[in-house]
Amino acid sequence: MITETLSGAALFANGSARLSPSAARVLTPLLAPLREAGAAAVINGYASTPGTSRANYLLSYARAAAVAAFLEQHGIPASSLDAIGHGATDLVAVGPSGANRRVVVVIEEPAAR
Repeated sequence: MITETLSGAALFANGSARLSPSAARVLTPLLAPLREAGAAAVINGYASTPGTSRANYLLSYARAAAVAAFLEQHGIPASSLDAIGHGATDLVAVGPSGANRRVVVVIEEPAAR
């Protein structure tokens, strides 16, 4: 299993789920392990605390979905990807810290042959 925590600031503008132009540089290294036969990924989106819980959930899900869409556009089957929004849960820093705005990609590698 590979777990990659990607800074929200490296992928999205504050309050946005649109991938930044520099996001490809951060996401491209995930492609090789996901191209392995049988590999799958859970893409977890998170938000920081400002805003309502509903807005934070929707934003976190949209961010996870944007990462999944990037991976799909680069040849990863949608059936291998699961996007999940967590809102402002599982905080890694106090309050509205930008560190809480992140995407965590967990790649399940195929069993050893």
